Amino acid sequence: MLTHPNRYFCGFCLATASFLTHAADSYVIDQRDERYQIAIEHISNASMALAAAKSELNKAQATYSFPGLDINRMTASLVPVEETLRVLLVPEQKRLKYQTAIPDGVFFLPTPVGD
Repeated sequence: MLTHPNRYFCGFCLATASFLTHAADSYVIDQRDERYQIAIEHISNASMALAAAKSELNKAQATYSFPGLDINRMTASLVPVEETLRVLLVPEQKRLKYQTAIPDGVFFLPTPVGD
């Protein structure tokens, strides 16, 4: 049985398109990408700023009761933002915690003992 040469070419094109679609997928995260690392740093800064803002709001409420200022409602509106940031940061914190440092191209020379 003879096969048409375009059959293999079409299969190759479909496989390449599938690979490129997967590589360009927005859900595939490359943690080595500099833009990803910068974005995680900004998200971490935002999380710390939100925690500081909640702390300052609680201190303000404890110091003086402002009429018409509902601190509880304001802090409750921050909860979804904090949860979303936590979902993004917890895996990155775990990755950094268990990351092992492997020297790249570093060679240690034996040191003479007893000279």
